[in-house]
Amino acid sequence: MTVFRQYNTGTGTWDVIVSGSQGVQGPQGAYGGPQGTQGTQGTQGNQGFQGTQGLTGPQGTQGTQGTTGSQGPQGYQGLTGTGAQGSQGFQGTQGAYGGPQGAQGAQGATGSTGSQGAQGAQGPQGTQGTQGTQGFQGTQGFQGNQGTTGSLSSVLTLTSNSATPAINTNTYNFVNITGQSTAITSFTTNLTGSPVSGQRLSISITGTTAIALTWGASFESSTVSLPTTTVGTSRLDVGFFWNSSTAAWRCVAVA
Repeated sequence: MTVFRQYNTGTGTWDVIVSGSQGVQGPQGAYGGPQGTQGTQGTQGNQGFQGTQGLTGPQGTQGTQGTTGSQGPQGYQGLTGTGAQGSQGFQGTQGAYGGPQGAQGAQGATGSTGSQGAQGAQGPQGTQGTQGTQGFQGTQGFQGNQGTTGSLSSVLTLTSNSATPAINTNTYNFVNITGQSTAITSFTTNLTGSPVSGQRLSISITGTTAIALTWGASFESSTVSLPTTTVGTSRLDVGFFWNSSTAAWRCVAVA
């Protein structure tokens, strides 16, 4: 229902107009059903009574304006029309959805797995050829020491067949003993000189047969041991460095 006021210029008053509301349309039926009937329109409410017009005030004497008459009471508002709401339409029945689904066919049986073939035997491995023998490594020459007087290194050749060879390390850094037929009982007994740390000495011995060798206190082994005999008539070379910590000639090579 709608209520509104309209000013009446003929009467100079406000008219109250009441219109009844239209009945609510029933909702549409769900999912394809027929639409419900439209509700009936409510009756229009009565128009409210028009208020009485207030008395017109007397006109005052000229020059002064008379007082304005009081406004008449406002008319009562008409009753609100109440239309009955239309009933909701019934929902239509849902159509069939393609019919029932057919039953699933049974799965066929799985075929048996074929047997695996036997693995072939592995062939025998061929024999490995023999390794060739390694050639002999050549002996390394010893570097000559610088003489205490600045002279070139010298070679001392001994053929005296002495059991205690005389060697002066201040003069010679290479001693070549040949034709030795008797055992050497001490290289220390007739050893002279004042060697310095790192000085080198080489002694070569060739015997007429295998002879015994004794070095004495002035000589020592390292990771290379002092030889104790010559090998037949072959030449034996022994290399030394002077070890100032032990005051001895340290054996570093045997060939």
